[in-house]
Amino acid sequence: MKHCVYNTGPDWIEFLKSRGIRRDVNFWRLDRRILRLDVGAHFYFKERGSPWIVGRGQFVENVNLTVTQAWRRFGYGNGCGSEEQFKDKVGGGRVNCIVLTNLEWLTDPVQITKAFFPAQVEGAKYYSDDEIESVATGFASDRPQDLPHLDVGRGYSWMELGAAFSFNPDLFRIGGGMLSRPEFGALLLITHPGGARSIDYDDKWEGDDTLIYTGRGKRGNQQLKGPNRDVAENQKRLLVFEQAGSRQLRYCGEAHCQESWRARAVGTDDQQRTVFKFRLRFRDTPSRGTSSSSGSTNLLRQPRSFDPDSPPNPRAPRGTKPSTPDETAALQEKATQDHFQALSALHASLIDHRWQNVEEIPSAIDLRATSPDGAHRVIFEVKTISASNELHQCRAALSQLLEYRFFHGEPADELCLVVNGPIADHRRVFLESLGVGVAQIHTDGAIQAIGLFAGRWPLPFGSPSSP
Repeated sequence: MKHCVYNTGPDWIEFLKSRGIRRDVNFWRLDRRILRLDVGAHFYFKERGSPWIVGRGQFVENVNLTVTQAWRRFGYGNGCGSEEQFKDKVGGGRVNCIVLTNLEWLTDPVQITKAFFPAQVEGAKYYSDDEIESVATGFASDRPQDLPHLDVGRGYSWMELGAAFSFNPDLFRIGGGMLSRPEFGALLLITHPGGARSIDYDDKWEGDDTLIYTGRGKRGNQQLKGPNRDVAENQKRLLVFEQAGSRQLRYCGEAHCQESWRARAVGTDDQQRTVFKFRLRFRDTPSRGTSSSSGSTNLLRQPRSFDPDSPPNPRAPRGTKPSTPDETAALQEKATQDHFQALSALHASLIDHRWQNVEEIPSAIDLRATSPDGAHRVIFEVKTISASNELHQCRAALSQLLEYRFFHGEPADELCLVVNGPIADHRRVFLESLGVGVAQIHTDGAIQAIGLFAGRWPLPFGSPSSP
């Protein structure tokens, strides 16, 4: 088998080495030449400007990508800390990507002679197994154990995984969602899209091959150390499992962290804190279930029928406490008398005019209903209006409606702001330009859709004088 030694930039070497990135690495070039290597051949890194071999990887493939495609696929594996830095180095156009895996770094670099690698060689030089042997022997032989074979999509019991990875299965119960197995060079990540019993980390799937995964730590600010750092910098192989029943996990596949960032979230102590989010991308299509059934259901986030005879409490019932400031604010607003009266008037009008599936989500949507002909499903946000709060209330309603459709609805859901008094007409025009209709509740309880949306929805909404 042929192998090669390649002049390599010191910055690229240091970036990957310091972050422990070993797989899905892009040794990028701006020329179009194809590397003549077989899959699995070794690619040795000779530090440019020095006589030292400092590491190596194994060749996977040669692929030509745009800069954006290369960043989305390899992330930090490009040897840069951000997409902007990568673009600055590469420029526009396309990138010739030499894809490498299983990177190794020498504690004691191997010195080579000019006869072995002539000074005039700017890129790569090829070697046979015998020719490269003197360099290959410099690499440590104490590599991690081979991983046990895992079938993507198969469910495994805690006991099976404990036996395969040589640990007590009860570690799954006390070890949290990240279990390090250093003897295998691996980190077992357990995800619960839909929420676990003790906390909803808000893990979620994006597209077919990407999981947004939250770092370790249930309360207080999460720290970029230990397993969190291992994930962010791909220090270990990332094996992802999804809860699949009592003491059962489904193997989703092996992932690579493309990027990490800080976000705000609520901990088990109900306090806002900083958490780390990781974008994990799977080389092969992962096996994923539906939302986890092991999590506890938060009734405040579930649709239910609206009860006009039961004004809501500004505090969440026992066992259903809101987990975000947004949910707390929604509960408090719904508990005000004027808001509840306006909401009750809207509910009565919808029922009288045979709208279907009229429901609320206690910590979010005021009302959601489907028109009598089934052609429209509309999310309604009710706001009480005064001369002093019109601007604030309209802006708040706009952001709430967009959030509610994104988090609790469907893209086809229509949006409507319902107010208990008139608003400035230029504000109505602005809302309509963003796809938000406006309806007014009159003093006699009649509901009137105004502007462009007046003829769009079938009549539950007419003028106050409609029969």
